[in-house]
Amino acid sequence: MTIAVCIAWLILIVLTGIAFWKGQIFNSKEEDILKDSLLGSETDAYDDSEVRDLEQGAPAFDHSQPPIHHP
Repeated sequence: MTIAVCIAWLILIVLTGIAFWKGQIFNSKEEDILKDSLLGSETDAYDDSEVRDLEQGAPAFDHSQPPIHHP
């Protein structure tokens, strides 16, 4: 069993190294990163208009307004 786990880790390390070498890791568009950071796991908490506003250069947070708490 230990050998199987070590082989699995070795395969994962090799595949990760190949992905880094090919440039497939940390190669995202800025819009995708922004959308992921905004939406997170709560996709229903935001709508696409907020993502579009941020992509167009609107400020990310308006500290003059109190936070909105969703029930």
